[in-house]
Amino acid sequence: MSTSVPDGLSFSDLKQYAKEAKERDAQTQPEVPTYGDKEYTAEQLIAFARKLLNDASDEINDPMIHKIMVLEILSNMAHWHSSTGASVFPDDSDCGLAWIRDAGKFQAAIDILCSINLGEYDWITPLPSSDD
Repeated sequence: MSTSVPDGLSFSDLKQYAKEAKERDAQTQPEVPTYGDKEYTAEQLIAFARKLLNDASDEINDPMIHKIMVLEILSNMAHWHSSTGASVFPDDSDCGLAWIRDAGKFQAAIDILCSINLGEYDWITPLPSSDD
């Protein structure tokens, strides 16, 4: 491979190269993903989730609200992965199994959280009685 080096460049050539580079860079910039019907960016999505969590804490000043929220979210994710896995499985068993396997991971997370007691008023995970 040989390369030719010009004897010199004019200012107008440099401006043209800069313009072409800028256009080429604009074409190769990765598209920023968006989420949901309102096309939230990742930063907006995080801010929205934090706002909901803060609102819940402000409304109900007790860790049980967060435990319930996490359990509901994990349950929704487990159900979504199970349903998707079952619907994908007939056409692509490997993909379907991957979705179903991940549903099991969400169920394991639910089981772990359900083993953590948050105090005497945690009806989800009662404290062991003195008889145990």
